[in-house]
Amino acid sequence: MRTPIEPADPGEPRSGAAGESAARESGGPESRVATNGAPGVRNPSVPDPSAGDSTAPDPEARAVVHLLSDGSAGLEVRPPGAARAVLGDIPGSLHVREHLWRIPQAFLAFAHSGVPGLRLEFAPEGAPAPEAFSLWNGTEGRAGTGTASSGLDGSGKIALLSAMRSRKYSPRTAQSYYHYVDEFLRFAGKPPRQVTDADLTAYLARLETGRKASAATLNLAISAVRFFYTAVLGLPLALRRRRPKGDRRLPMVLSKPEILRIVDALPGLKHRAMLLLAYSGGLRVSEIVNLRHEDLDRDRHTIYIRAAKGRKDRYTLLSDKAWEAVESYVRTERPRYWLFEGRTPGYRLSVRTVQGVFYSACRRAKIGKRVSIHALRHSFATHLLESGTDLRYIQTLLGHSSPSTTAVYTHVAKGDFLRIRSPLDGAAEPDKSNQEKG
Repeated sequence: MRTPIEPADPGEPRSGAAGESAARESGGPESRVATNGAPGVRNPSVPDPSAGDSTAPDPEARAVVHLLSDGSAGLEVRPPGAARAVLGDIPGSLHVREHLWRIPQAFLAFAHSGVPGLRLEFAPEGAPAPEAFSLWNGTEGRAGTGTASSGLDGSGKIALLSAMRSRKYSPRTAQSYYHYVDEFLRFAGKPPRQVTDADLTAYLARLETGRKASAATLNLAISAVRFFYTAVLGLPLALRRRRPKGDRRLPMVLSKPEILRIVDALPGLKHRAMLLLAYSGGLRVSEIVNLRHEDLDRDRHTIYIRAAKGRKDRYTLLSDKAWEAVESYVRTERPRYWLFEGRTPGYRLSVRTVQGVFYSACRRAKIGKRVSIHALRHSFATHLLESGTDLRYIQTLLGHSSPSTTAVYTHVAKGDFLRIRSPLDGAAEPDKSNQEKG
């Protein structure tokens, strides 16, 4: 029989006066007894330090609030990981650095009312804010002051990349956005907050005249600048800008004999297997280098594509000829993890290497068309359409979100189009209708 002060087994409830007495004598807080006097019931409003509850607020967590010149608030949080989930749920909040957050002006009252799990302290008037908040604070925000911009500084780059990471942008998109934002600010030659729509118009005009940029490139530059100013700086630059109309260019397609000539021009088993798989399933070059051996299902004749463009998985076709080429390659070179590995075992092949292999094969096969490895994907879709495959199935195999993207192949697929004869070919022949009348 236990004495009243003997600790019970973990998880065994206490009851009656014995539980209340044990709580007091063992040094436990009185809050472990409910305020209504019910013995042994813990008050949920008071954290239990012995329970190890990870959701309980850290009593030492605090945040210094800096009122920035653009009307927003900068929070300097210590320790850095405190209240991260709460701050991240605030619409428009930006994780500037590990311990720095920016809250937009519309939610400044949220900081005044208090953030759960944080003890807020407003910085004294005139106290300097951390340098990372310089994009939203300081002299560059006032017209007529500041120095000419030399592109994105360290704080601006971190703020831009943090905003894109929080939205799960792909590394390639993040790299493109940073390039165009940095180049635009260098071209404007002004602090970011003094830039106007006229500066963006001049920059786009230079891209078009100086580099002959396509409509897709101009649209990418507009999206990058708009994202930086709306998501990072909170300014409405480029919101109402009209985008250039996209170019309607048809994809370049290779014939089946041309594809076989390209494959036969490659001496290595690995390179032959790569190109055969690309044409067999209509793969992008990024999907080729990310393949693993277990992604190929010979019984079902399918290839499993994981985390493709737009972070979407899909299945596509695996031909017997491509499978035989892969099997020969695997038996010979025995890759460890990735299906196509580089010179260092365990590391996948680079995209540039695959593209170089294709260009080299085209030169050896004497292909006169100017094509990239993406032409194998275009040829896959076009040949399926010419063989009578429904457009909806082709859309699924390619992983297109919109049917209009797949519909472009109807302009290059021939099918019945080949039966139409040019009138020039029959110009030299005698007119049979006139002969019959004679």
